[in-house]
Amino acid sequence: MYNVEFMRVLCADIAHEKDAKKTEQLLELLHAVMKDDQEEVRTRIKFLARRYSNFLTSESRAAD
Repeated sequence: MYNVEFMRVLCADIAHEKDAKKTEQLLELLHAVMKDDQEEVRTRIKFLARRYSNFLTSESRAAD
């Protein structure tokens, strides 16, 4: 997952940047980092869902 301090610095840089082109580049970087993080979270969720699918289905059957 992303480095929290890097994200803080990046957001501060975006907030204080005066050059529109540089701001756009920084926003593109922020977007790329967020997209990578989302993909990593999806991958982890898929792994957990596969790993614990038997547990989850047995729990739902027990509740019925």
